[in-house]
Amino acid sequence: MLERGARRRCVLYPDTHMGDMMLSKVWQRLRSELHNEAPASSEGAQQQAIAVLLHEVAHADLHHAQVEIDQLLRELGEAFGLAPAAAEQLRRGAAETAEGTASLHQLIDTLNATLDADGKRALLARLWRVALADEVLDPHEEALIRKLSDLLFIPHAVFVQERLRALGEPL
Repeated sequence: MLERGARRRCVLYPDTHMGDMMLSKVWQRLRSELHNEAPASSEGAQQQAIAVLLHEVAHADLHHAQVEIDQLLRELGEAFGLAPAAAEQLRRGAAETAEGTASLHQLIDTLNATLDADGKRALLARLWRVALADEVLDPHEEALIRKLSDLLFIPHAVFVQERLRALGEPL
């Protein structure tokens, strides 16, 4: 038992206060990261998440077709009422985020928290339109959209309906 006012020593650095300093830095970092994710920016986070998913689908087939990028920009403009320059800026930011992100789960969590069923369906339709902009449905694109649909808790029937609608086939 420690006496009142006595300091505990870190097991890793018993003779210094290095352990206390390291823990202090870790706590500061955690606190700053928590404060940087302000709920006021949920609309911006939602826009960024949608843009990243559209970017990922456009590049899932490893072909960088300009027609898919053009469709992606149209989708961003329509979804958020953005001018072409603002949509392009959002697309570039999404590309940077996608390159630096190892997992899409945080983005999916953001969308699950902010989109209702209709919003998720609209997103799914946008994903299909981007994937099919080059008139080729690559298996990688379809697999990614299927995975995203599952992670967004979109029923499989809706997945199929939106796929058929994007392909122009009867429902």
